[in-house]
Amino acid sequence: MIADSTGRDAGRRARPARATRRAGAWTHDGDIDPLTRMCRFGAEALMKTVDRYRLTFTHPGPDARMVTDEVVVERTSAHGPGGHPVYSDPTGILRAEISPAGEVRMLASGAYQSPINPAAEPLS
Repeated sequence: MIADSTGRDAGRRARPARATRRAGAWTHDGDIDPLTRMCRFGAEALMKTVDRYRLTFTHPGPDARMVTDEVVVERTSAHGPGGHPVYSDPTGILRAEISPAGEVRMLASGAYQSPINPAAEPLS
């Protein structure tokens, strides 16, 4: 037997990791660290998600003063490119992917948009 640096048989193929649901909780089968490599749905099951955020946009106004706009967005059933929930305003024009850490990624919902990233505040 030839062992690798982890002490396992180097000739044996590693079993692929997969997430399974047992008794309402997500568990992992395989040789992965569940804290750093969770599947998207398993990570959401462990984190408390916020249903509404207030997004605050700050931009220069016509007379060089800063103007602040606030929009309340609600969670949708969609997930963004980063795997986090997508939030939308009632019109559906403003869409943002917001991570549990509060990082905001604005998503274009139509042509000719160049959205800026706002500050996000969770609402209860």
